[in-house]
Amino acid sequence: MKIKPLSLALASLLALRTATYAQSVSTRSGKLDFELGVPTKETVTKLYDEMDYQRACQLYIWALPLVEFGNLLAILEGTTGAKPGDLTIYTSNEQSVFLTPNATTPYIFAYLDLAKTGPVVMDIPAGGIAGSALDAWQRPLSDLGMTGPDQGKGGKYVFVGPGQEAPKAEGAFVLRSPTYGVVLFYRTLDPDQAKGEALAKRIRVYPWARRDSPPAIRFLKPDPDKFANFTTMPRGMKYWEQLAEVIQREPVEDRDRFFMAMLRPLGIEKGNPSSPTNGRRKFSRKEHLSVKRWPRPTPSTCDSRTFATAPTRSGNTSSSSTPCRTWRTTANSMSAPPISTQPSS
Repeated sequence: MKIKPLSLALASLLALRTATYAQSVSTRSGKLDFELGVPTKETVTKLYDEMDYQRACQLYIWALPLVEFGNLLAILEGTTGAKPGDLTIYTSNEQSVFLTPNATTPYIFAYLDLAKTGPVVMDIPAGGIAGSALDAWQRPLSDLGMTGPDQGKGGKYVFVGPGQEAPKAEGAFVLRSPTYGVVLFYRTLDPDQAKGEALAKRIRVYPWARRDSPPAIRFLKPDPDKFANFTTMPRGMKYWEQLAEVIQREPVEDRDRFFMAMLRPLGIEKGNPSSPTNGRRKFSRKEHLSVKRWPRPTPSTCDSRTFATAPTRSGNTSSSSTPCRTWRTTANSMSAPPISTQPSS
């Protein structure tokens, strides 16, 4: 049978066109397949997983101080039963559960929740005491005692949270915290341990609203049998759960708005504390990191932020009237959520 020259030319052109548009690209994320210049369903899924993984790597580093703060509070509560304003005393090798302690130095810790109590007072006696106050990002608010503004002569410190009115406390050191969570820690410098402990117990921590009749302060020591339940830093999924908890408690600062936008595709969203419980799935790659993510928030319909024919995660194309999760968005859709300065209910 004779093949007409025109048919042969068309067949050759079709084969060339198919070869041109059926492409595979080798990348550090693996092989990415395209058909007619459009990523296949498997490639779309792989690219989403890679974006999730890259976001998670950057967010892990960014959130280290915040997660460690949340873990410190969990240790104080879990090993001593401490509540905000209680003083907890750690001696000998009990500090090994904390991230950066001196192994032989006794520490006294307290944490504050200014969202619940309002401004809080800390009365420090004169003597050999040195310590610090940090916000939830572990940024220093002030040193305390001999290394602080009272220079070891004793003084009254008043901690004020975001959006709270600073009380008129004559002679007090008023410290404004950018976060509601604050951690206080100090050490006694007297070589006589009994004298040092007696001095430490003269410190008072109480809400400003109760300054006329301060509640009795509790001095707590940890239960050594409970230390096995804690690590210096949470690992795996626990890291992200800890981050989600602290995110709900603290206000979002302007510098962190784009990090908050990066958290949303991973399922952590300010004002939506239930999002971590809606299901979990391991990343398809790098599972040795034990990193998982929650389902993406899915809009009920496509809107003006999407391209009309952008491939969805399922590999289909979408129109402006079809419920979808688009593969591509305009710059406006990546804008960060509004800043909140109020505590979550």
